Amino acid sequence: MDYRLAYQSQTHGTPRPWLQPDINDAIRQVHAEGYRDIIIAPIGFLCDHIEVLYDLDVEAQHTATACGVTCVRAKTVGTHPAFLAMLSELIAARVRQG
Repeated sequence: MDYRLAYQSQTHGTPRPWLQPDINDAIRQVHAEGYRDIIIAPIGFLCDHIEVLYDLDVEAQHTATACGVTCVRAKTVGTHPAFLAMLSELIAARVRQG
């Protein structure tokens, strides 16, 4: 198993450079290295929202398809019962502390 760290939401035309590599460039790179199946895990986000949905489910998927790479995206933790239980426990502990 291999993994890479890549970034999404690169904004073009801004004076400051964005974090690299961009997810779409990373997809092209792993394809060039011979990979044909990838999983994208949006570790920087707790829930699916427009940025995740567009950048990963639309743009990255389009790039993968164009390269002939099978691409799936792991779900964010947002509604997972274990994540919600952890949040509930943290909030309850803070409330008890006063």
